[in-house]
Parts: sequence; structure tokens; C-alpha cells
Amino acid sequence: MRRQVVVFAIVVSLVGVFSSLASDGQKHSQKEAPSQSPRQPRARPNALPDLLAQVSCSTKDEANPRQILQVVIRNVGTALAGASITKVEFTSGSGPRVFELKTPVLWPGHSYKHEVNIPSGCFDPDCGFSITVDPADSVRESDELNNLSHENCLG
Repeated sequence: MRRQVVVFAIVVSLVGVFSSLASDGQKHSQKEAPSQSPRQPRARPNALPDLLAQVSCSTKDEANPRQILQVVIRNVGTALAGASITKVEFTSGSGPRVFELKTPVLWPGHSYKHEVNIPSGCFDPDCGFSITVDPADSVRESDELNNLSHENCLG
């Protein structure tokens, strides 16, 4: 009978020790868990920006009417896009004309609009151009294949 009491006492002691360790582990894990502020968005595991260009050709109505190309750079990705350059290259009989447009940091869903004067002599009868978003690949994107397009402004 005395053996049973001793064994019982040992089992009760061990249960107490394991319970204490388990509750200490929970306390530590609760203390170590970072608190999230409701205003801080959680980072998405595979979040990347995705830059693309949309263009339109128009005429500015001024004392001296001029043809302009409107270039809108959009971040259609799920993360912030760092500042970048967009290259616009017009092709004409007098040779290529290249413009480098600086685009600021863009949040997901935001855009930035540039206006470029279309070079004189470009329309023959139409004005062809190519646009390369982030030609130096300085912004890591979810889709790098949509960064180049060839377009025309109709003459």
C-alpha cells in the first residue's frame, strides 16, 4: 500500500510539472507574438507590383495645336512599385526619337500620367512608337512580359 502511495505521489508531481511547463510555454508564446495594429496591412506572401502602360493620342488645343501622346503608367499588382523609368521611342523617316519618363513610387491600383509631344514628321501616314515600362528591370514585378508594347497614332 505504501508503494502505491509513493507511485501516486510521483505521478501527481509529474503531472504538475508538465502542466506548469505547458502553461509557461503558452505564456511565452503569447508574449513573443507580435501585436498587429489594425492600421497596418499584413504583407501578402507573394505580393509583387505589376507595371503597365496605357496610351492615347490626342491634340492639344492651344494657339499652336500639337499632337501629344498620353502615357498612363499603372500598378496593377498587389504591392508597392518603386520609382522607375518608362521609355517611349517614336519611329519616323528622320530616325528614332526616344523619351525617358520618370515615374514615381506607385501604390497598388494607382497610376501616373505623362504627356509627350509627338515629334513632327512622325506621321507617315501613321505615327508608330514603342513603350517599354521599366527597361532596366529595377522593379521586380509579377509579370515582366507586359512591359513592352508597339502602338500607332493614326494620322
